[in-house]
Amino acid sequence: MSGADRVVGGAWRRPGFRRLWAAYTVSMLGTEVSGLAIPLTAVLTLDAGPVGMGILGAAASLPALLIGLVAGVWVDRLRRRRILVVADLSRAVLLAAIPVAWAAGLLQLPFLVVVAFLVGVFNVFFDVAHSSYLPSLVPRDELVDGNSKLEVSESVTQAVGPSAAGVIIQVIGAPLAVALDAASFVASALFLGAIREVEPPPDRSTPRTHLLAEIVQGVRYVVGHPILRPIAAYASTTQLWMSAMFAVYLLYLADELGLSPVIIGVVGVAAAPGTILGALLAPRLVRRWGAGRTMSAAACLPGIGVSIIAAAGEAPAATVLLLGAGWFVLGLGSIYDINEVSLRQSATPDPLRGRVNATRHVAFFGVMPVGALLGGLLGATIGLQPTILVAAVGLLLAPLWIVASPIRRVGEAPAPTEA
Repeated sequence: MSGADRVVGGAWRRPGFRRLWAAYTVSMLGTEVSGLAIPLTAVLTLDAGPVGMGILGAAASLPALLIGLVAGVWVDRLRRRRILVVADLSRAVLLAAIPVAWAAGLLQLPFLVVVAFLVGVFNVFFDVAHSSYLPSLVPRDELVDGNSKLEVSESVTQAVGPSAAGVIIQVIGAPLAVALDAASFVASALFLGAIREVEPPPDRSTPRTHLLAEIVQGVRYVVGHPILRPIAAYASTTQLWMSAMFAVYLLYLADELGLSPVIIGVVGVAAAPGTILGALLAPRLVRRWGAGRTMSAAACLPGIGVSIIAAAGEAPAATVLLLGAGWFVLGLGSIYDINEVSLRQSATPDPLRGRVNATRHVAFFGVMPVGALLGGLLGATIGLQPTILVAAVGLLLAPLWIVASPIRRVGEAPAPTEA
């Protein structure tokens, strides 16, 4: 297959995937706007302080930990496209309530916190259902290609979204900018509703059991699977140390390196081209080396990237260059991410995909508060740069979960095994 065929062929040939990609892209663009507009609404319109902002941030992230496993059960019980559409429309209504309340003079911080929490609930359902639905639209040998295209789209929106959001908020104000995200979810729902491929019905071959029993079944499947278990362990370990690094990262740049907010923002943008390049390279690397060897090598990238960031403090003349290089390498980690989600999708039987994806979701997000607390305590005890170095060591050790597992020997995506 030629390079041009790979660009316009593969998953692109499938109308259902194109509509899923369009839905994902337009909603991501809107999310970038509201991701800045909602906090700025709290700060600029409601005069929220540090405590209020902390509560707002916790409200948005808490649902992943509280209902992640429950969402997985319902994603396996119901048709996934329907869940995606309901989640989109529900988020649109919730977000539209913010500018309406603002225009009516009724907007208060508790209202914003409740909306952020409820949007977070539907975010969890959407994320779990989205990764579970893709295998219904593309065959197993095109999962890497499909996930690569979705990753490129996400990377581009993350690169241009914040700057575009800043301009939009400057022109029309933060509360009204949230309305654009609401509109993006409506557009996403329309694209999803236009998918004509018939989704396999939920498995009814076994009687439905208690909710807790179904959650346990999904967790046991992950823990007992030779591929899914190390994937979940690597995700938890990596996120633990990344959260520890992020807890002191801004202080490190601002206080120890003396960088301005503009420069801090600029160096972070370097992750976007790395992510895009990684997404473009991932299918080619899999064809050349196989999924296992590609993942084993790419699993080392977070540790290398954070090591470069830590080294920036030792080279004043090249601080900005090293920070940008570190973020570029972190962006290249999309090579691992694309292969990881593709391997997870192919190794899981369809009736369990929601619960398996939810288990990984909770394993990833559940350690974030622990990592943030660990990073803060280390920063106060041993200093900011040493904390980032400790995080780098933890990230460099995390790939042992992958290289010491059967994953390194995986060539093509494996067929799922029975639960």
